[in-house]
Amino acid sequence: MQILNASGMTRLERSFASSDGEHGVVIEKATWSPDSEFFVFSGYSSGGHQPWRAPLFIYGRARNTIYELDKCVPGIAVVESGFEMVAPHLVRVTVASFSHGLGEDHRSETYDLRDVVHKCQIKDGASPRDPHPHTKPVRSGAWVQL
Repeated sequence: MQILNASGMTRLERSFASSDGEHGVVIEKATWSPDSEFFVFSGYSSGGHQPWRAPLFIYGRARNTIYELDKCVPGIAVVESGFEMVAPHLVRVTVASFSHGLGEDHRSETYDLRDVVHKCQIKDGASPRDPHPHTKPVRSGAWVQL
């Protein structure tokens, strides 16, 4: 995936393919938040790994970084690839808890993407300007080409 600026210059690149190139994450849904601060996209593993899990990724324009919701919010797993964006930057998604193993307690929860990104930065020990280790920052201003 590439995030490009308005001039078409690459701002960030990230591959969702496996190291052997045989499988990876297939992007199923993608959209900008109504305030255009975040690009949210979800998918599933093409190799059948963790078929119950549907990773939800959040690109934060301000820090040019990609985060994963269930890695930023402890104790949950995103279990459906569908999600709903709500103004200005809220995402409604179906999750399950990990408190006693992955059970049938699927529920819809709404997350403020600013709060999620902040939690992830604290968890990673990153300063507000540190890039996420799995992304390649390039420049500022962004639109997405998938």
